[in-house]
Amino acid sequence: MKLDGFEQMLVELAREVSYYLRKNGACYEDAKDIVQDALVKIIEMSHVLSPDTIRAWLYKVAINQFRDLYRRKQRYAEILEV
Repeated sequence: MKLDGFEQMLVELAREVSYYLRKNGACYEDAKDIVQDALVKIIEMSHVLSPDTIRAWLYKVAINQFRDLYRRKQRYAEILEV
C-alpha cells in the first residue's frame, strides 16, 4: 500500500514519539497505545491543525497521556499496598 505525504509524515512522527516515550519510561505496549490514541485525535482534527503544528501537538498530547497513565498506575499501586 502506497502512502501519501501526509500519511508518511504521520507514520514517521508516530515512530519518533513512540521512541521518545519508551526512552522516558513507557513500556512498548503503552507507548504504542498512547501514540495510536494521539494519531486518532490528529486525524479527527486534521482540518484544524496546520502541518507546522502537528509535531508539537502530537508530542504534547502523547506526553500528557503518558503522565496520566503514570499517575493512574501510581494510584493503583498505592491502593494495592494498603
